[in-house]
Amino acid sequence: MKTFKLADFQLIGEDGLTPVPFEDGLVINQENEENTWLIEIFLKKTDAERFRLADKDEIFRVQAIITKRENDPAYFSVKLVSYTEMDDFATVLFRGKLSGSRNYYAVSLLECLLNQNLQGEELLEAFKEGMKKKLAVRAPRSED
Repeated sequence: MKTFKLADFQLIGEDGLTPVPFEDGLVINQENEENTWLIEIFLKKTDAERFRLADKDEIFRVQAIITKRENDPAYFSVKLVSYTEMDDFATVLFRGKLSGSRNYYAVSLLECLLNQNLQGEELLEAFKEGMKKKLAVRAPRSED
């Protein structure tokens, strides 16, 4: 197993990406035959309400940035494994698999910039800035 610090966590929905504020989090590659990953987030109960009410069979599509915010996002399809409350906080544990390609963010960012009719040096600078800041782009579709 390999464990990583969670730097950013967002839900992927029909309306795009929804940030989930959290206090701390871990991403664990179980390195098993099923290629499963665990994501655990520690957050304020007020930010955890959607997970408290979630059905355990519901599939969440999420974008996670691992270790440093400068890293490319990883895309997962996950299910809720457990929800535990402690005072004003909660821990939420998900299990799932990676989805989408490794270079998805770069391709999506480039598509977004091309749709803005950027060209040449302007396109290059906007692309570099987007890769550095991890600007929000179109969330991946299920088939990506």
